[in-house]
Amino acid sequence: MINRRSTRAETAGAFADSPDAVAFVRLLLVRWDHPEGNNIEYAEDLLQSASEMLNSAGEGIAIGEDVQNPEELGFLEAVWRAESIGMLERSLAWSSTEKKAQMNWLQSVLNYFPECFQNQGT
Repeated sequence: MINRRSTRAETAGAFADSPDAVAFVRLLLVRWDHPEGNNIEYAEDLLQSASEMLNSAGEGIAIGEDVQNPEELGFLEAVWRAESIGMLERSLAWSSTEKKAQMNWLQSVLNYFPECFQNQGT
């Protein structure tokens, strides 16, 4: 039997299923002043979305036009992308202040961890 090496998305998906993952997401939200930083349900929902994205990516399913190799999607990039997609869905429900804070959060994470965004079309 030949053992194949796990893809980055599969490894990140396994981490997303660990108890440490929600703590990490909460730290990301709080550290960079996300408007929902103190909302544990928000962090859990964001993690769930990222986990689903990683599972799809691990199977080689395209997750966006700008992602050339979905199998190489990492945990932080999946969280960022899930938040970015979620922002579009929530745009009507949030105030302009909340939207600006969320945009700042997205940009801050992208700027602080550029090495985690090899799939980012920037």
